[in-house]
Amino acid sequence: AWPADVLLVGDAALVIRLAPEAADAVRAAVGKSLPRMQSRLREGSKKGVPDAETERQVQDALGLLDALASGQVRHYDTRVSTIYWSDSADACTDAGRTAGRRARERGLEHAALTCSQGPSYRGALPGGRPVMRGLLLDQQHVSSCFPWVSEDLLDESGVIVGINERTGGPVLWDRWTPDVSHMVVCADTGYGKSYAVKMLASQEYVLGRPCLVLDPSPKREYKPFIDVLGGAYIDLHPAGVQRLNPFEIAPDGAAVAGGLSPEQASGRPVSDRIAAVKPILAALCGESLETGTFDALIEFAIQAAYRDADLADAWAGCFEATTDPLGGGVWRPRAAWPTLSRIRDALAASEDPDGQRYARMLRPYCSGGSADLLDGQTTVELRARCVGIGVNELIGVGGRFARAGYAAVVDYAAQRLRALSEPRKCVVVDEAHNFLADPQMSRWLERQMREARKQGISMTVISQGVSDFTHDKSGKAVWQNAAARLYLHQPAGDLAEAASYLGLDPQTLLAAAHLPRGHGILQAGERVVQVAIQAPRALDPILRSDVAFEEQQAQHDDAGGGVSVAAG
Repeated sequence: AWPADVLLVGDAALVIRLAPEAADAVRAAVGKSLPRMQSRLREGSKKGVPDAETERQVQDALGLLDALASGQVRHYDTRVSTIYWSDSADACTDAGRTAGRRARERGLEHAALTCSQGPSYRGALPGGRPVMRGLLLDQQHVSSCFPWVSEDLLDESGVIVGINERTGGPVLWDRWTPDVSHMVVCADTGYGKSYAVKMLASQEYVLGRPCLVLDPSPKREYKPFIDVLGGAYIDLHPAGVQRLNPFEIAPDGAAVAGGLSPEQASGRPVSDRIAAVKPILAALCGESLETGTFDALIEFAIQAAYRDADLADAWAGCFEATTDPLGGGVWRPRAAWPTLSRIRDALAASEDPDGQRYARMLRPYCSGGSADLLDGQTTVELRARCVGIGVNELIGVGGRFARAGYAAVVDYAAQRLRALSEPRKCVVVDEAHNFLADPQMSRWLERQMREARKQGISMTVISQGVSDFTHDKSGKAVWQNAAARLYLHQPAGDLAEAASYLGLDPQTLLAAAHLPRGHGILQAGERVVQVAIQAPRALDPILRSDVAFEEQQAQHDDAGGGVSVAAG
């Protein structure tokens, strides 16, 4: 941890150089110094003056030779360099002295080289005289001269995350190369989670990637953003006119795009659908799939429902190939999909008392206030490539229906995107703590993320703190499935726990506990950078907007003011 103590000023860079050394060279160096140490040890022993330090050095040298012989270690020549820069030469000198003293206290050698910009600049000119006056280098210019000073994250073909607060350069992150990557965004309320996500999603959409956003905000905060992008926004209600059938199977988008017929496509769509929908039914019933009886009865009832509908566990058993009006290939279902009422009826007809009990548990979701959402054929038709779905009314119900209803919407979103022919698609899941509070639903979300990656879908999971992911095993599985994590303002203790879990120095993440709104720490794989989330000026008002913003803006316009924002 000594580098943190040596770096005492803000304008500083630390360079650690590791140069591997050949084992033969190391053995030769040790073999040259070992006889001298052994001789010194013998002389001290003859004089009756024990030399504990030399004895330790001899043992260390012998141990190193043994380790090299057995291949247990690799030897490196390690050199550490520190560079300071300042407008004041005295400040640089003082910082170098302090760093040297701190280094010597830790047994390190510290060499200070002083370079004054003015004389060096003038001396490089013809005649040693400047041709311009007042030219000064700031920190950004200096870092461009020394590439290893920069902490820039510049992925080729990446989208802009913001500005590197160390160097002032852009931060570009690519979620598609070399593999599809998911992202976790966590922060306290009001510190810019949705702003950052909207900025990333808008760029992905402009680059041709379909985006679907699940909006749990009571203010419908994503709607203005979706509208500006020319997308479609729909509100879902527990007793509304729209329905989502969890048992509907979406076509294989990749196979359709490749011109394959259902007979040519491989896979077991019914088995995959059963695996995805069972946790949703378990959440509705307040049961666990680890309860063998429930798992077996529910699976039997769903299989029976598909069998009664003459739908077999193969793409050709679920779809038939037809053409659209333009002559393109289309997969159409062979029959109507099973419904929740059909599953309930199959359980009620069971001779097992547990099956009849589970049928009674499902009854409230097949009749009454919640029946219009999950029981019946899907009526939602979102043909736009940029879609927002408002789920606040579902979450507001609370209890089992809040988790299961939101899960059904996430599942629908993933199903819909899988059916698209585009190879890269994005899903945003806000307020993910609705899943993470339930270990069973956490495991379900983690499975959704794994399956989404196979289908070219990148998920952005948003929650209010990293502790939502790290306090239980199932939440950690969701967290580990994200290759990128954006930490905005949140408690220092949670950040330290996250760093410990990742094997990072806590100081790497702790800065996020003190950063203002819109500033955070981006961790992309092994790369960590402090970033200021900044959007282009014309886009900024849109990313900040929600319905309340629109109403406030309308009042301002009525009063004679006005702001014109152009998006393209």
